[in-house]
This record gives sequence, C-alpha cells and structure tokens, in this order.
Amino acid sequence: MNEDDDGVLPLPSLMEAWRPPTGGKRSLRGGTLRIRSGGKGSGGSNAAPTLSPAEARAKLERIVRKAPEVMVKISGKQRGAGHLGEHFGYISRHGKLEVRSSEGEIITDEKRLKAIAADWDMLDQAMNPYGKDRPTSMSMVLSMPGGTTDAATIHDAVQAFARVEFEGQFSYMVALHTDTAHPHVHLT
Repeated sequence: MNEDDDGVLPLPSLMEAWRPPTGGKRSLRGGTLRIRSGGKGSGGSNAAPTLSPAEARAKLERIVRKAPEVMVKISGKQRGAGHLGEHFGYISRHGKLEVRSSEGEIITDEKRLKAIAADWDMLDQAMNPYGKDRPTSMSMVLSMPGGTTDAATIHDAVQAFARVEFEGQFSYMVALHTDTAHPHVHLT
C-alpha cells in the first residue's frame, strides 16, 4: 500500500477478513472499499481515530492472522473504604494471591490491603471537598483467549499498561487469576 492511497484498500485483499465496523459506514466505489468512522457529523467524542495506511494494513493483517486480542471489561466501581477493602479481598482471594501495588509492593496480607483501601478512601475524601457522590476506585478485568499466551506474559503486559496509563496520576493494584480457563488480571 502506498502512502498516497489515502486509506483505500483493494477489495480482493480485504474480502477474507471483512466484517462491517460497528457504527461505521461502508461504501463501494470502483472495486475499492472506503471505511469512514463515526455516525453523524464529522468527528466527535465517539469518532474512531484515523489510521494511517500502514496502520490499517497492519490491523488487517492481524485480523486475517486471527491474532489474539485483549478483552478489557470495566467490572465495577467501589465506593468507600469498606467496599474497596472487600474488592481487594476478592482479587487477592482473601490473601491467597499476590497483589502488586503501583509502587511495586507485593501484598498478600488482608489487613494491609484493608489499610490501603482506607488510605485511598481518605485521600479521595480529602480531594472531594464538596462531598460529591463518586467512586473511590474503578476496577477492570483484562484477559486473552485461553492458550494464546502464558499467564505471566498477560500479567506483565497489564502492569506495563497500568504504568503507562496511570503512573503519576492514580494508585492502582494488579492481581493475576489463573483459576479459570482464561487467565485474567484484575486492575483496580
């Protein structure tokens, strides 16, 4: 694909992997397929980022190869020290699994996890002078299809993701669960 192709791909190379994008528009023009993101208007907060031709080709190659992709699920919000402490208990399987903090501390002690939950709640209250009802934390589960990679690789990837996205802005905890067919990581 040339840089001057402007995001236009020949149909034969695309037909094996093609599925209509959610919320996008398709149009066939002279043996090529144009994909425009967004529904109404141009842009907006829901508009997908525009991919360069090289990025679009790489994405299509991953689709054709059926490369595994990470599933990210926002699993909940915790309000207050008690709720957050219960959540930390769940992700640590009540002290049976290691939980790694954003500072690199490995924690298995439930009392320590509850103390951290209380610290997070106290900090949240101090930063919320008007007493608005808002969550103390948000939790996510990140996973990949079973058999695609080992659990340690997923755990390391989630820690790297958390460092890039949250370090310096938010504290976080990471816990790996391998007790299901799909290893997954809890990120709170």
